[in-house]
Parts: sequence; structure tokens; C-alpha cells
Amino acid sequence: MKSFPKQEKQLELFKKSLNTRHYQDEIPITGRSYINYSMQLFPDISTNKLVSYMGSKDYLDIACGINHLYPKSLLRMIKGSTKTHGLDIHSKSDGDYFKGTIYKTPFSNNSYDCITINNFLYFWEYNPDNLLKIYKELYRICKSNGEIRVFPVFFGNYYQDKVELFEYLNNKFSIQLIRGNDYSKEIPIYMDEGEIKKAKPVVKDQEYKLNHQLMAYTLVLHKR
Repeated sequence: MKSFPKQEKQLELFKKSLNTRHYQDEIPITGRSYINYSMQLFPDISTNKLVSYMGSKDYLDIACGINHLYPKSLLRMIKGSTKTHGLDIHSKSDGDYFKGTIYKTPFSNNSYDCITINNFLYFWEYNPDNLLKIYKELYRICKSNGEIRVFPVFFGNYYQDKVELFEYLNNKFSIQLIRGNDYSKEIPIYMDEGEIKKAKPVVKDQEYKLNHQLMAYTLVLHKR
């Protein structure tokens, strides 16, 4: 039976992994396909059913990069059937894309049935005090019985050993941690003068290695 590493070892591996993430600074703002989202954020739903599953949901993709421009992204695949928005700190607000911060979004209370966050929380933002502020804002804009899906959560430690964060999440949400059969090996794409290009393979290789080494889980929060 496989066991998690001891807490000290988990922390050691996590801190070591931070030194490998500078490679992200060398690439432009990226996008990911719906297949990547299927593997990373919806491992409990088969890929061929994902679009229909999302078809009736008001959807927000946070830290969306250029997903609002990428035809193969989940955001674009379901566009037009319901309210579908992207949020990031880059560019300017335009149509269904909003420039803004996750700490204070421009959206009304109870706006979305489904919110996804891919490769941002726990990857770039892992301070538990900041996570608590973020989750309070996500709770505000998520509809009752709506869901928030976050990837990756390393070693399943969604509360980052912080009592306040643990208590808030467990009081406000029903919580699932799901680990799929494998992680995506997709190379992120970026836009260069209107043309979609692939990032360097090192990005894909580093992410894939980290997700395995740090036992990345998908966190699914169902608002009570």
C-alpha cells in the first residue's frame, strides 16, 4: 500500500520544486486544451462527456491565460450555451474575458455553477493566508450547490497545515480530493501575432515531473 511521504519530506520536496519553476517566466501567457482540463480538473468525468456535462453551467475559468482565444480550450468549446467567462491579470477586459484579481473579482454574488483554476493556486500561490482570502471570494461568486475545481494540490494538502483554512473550507464546502490515472503531457500553447504556437517542451516535462513527484490531486469543492 502506497503512503504519503512524511510531512518533513513533503515540505522538502515542495521547497525543492520551487527552484524549477523559473522556467515559466521564459514563456508567454499560455492556454490549455479541454483535454488537458479533462485530465487535470475533471478526472472523475470522461473526456467525451465533459462538454455535455458543462453545457448547462455558468462557467468561470480563473487564471485562464489565453483560453478565451484558444478554440480547443474548454472555455471556447462551451461558449455560447451559457455564461462563460475567463479571468486573468493580463491584457484588458474584452467581451467574455475580464482583467482582474482573484482576491476581488468583478462578478456578482452567486454567479457561477462551476469555477476552474488550473496551475495557479497551490502552484504559484500557496500562502495559506492568501488562500483563505481567495476562497472567501470564490465562495461569494459561486452559486449554491456549485463547484470549484482546483489543480494541483500537492500531496492532497488543500489546507496547507493552516487550521483557519481547514475550518473555513470544511464549514463552507463538501470536499473531494481526486487523483486521476495520469497527468497531462500536453505542451501549453501561446499566441504570437495572432498565431497559435507551442511552448518549449521543457514546460510540459517539468510540470509532468512535478505532478508525479508531489502527488498532485484535484480539489473539488461543492458549495453548501
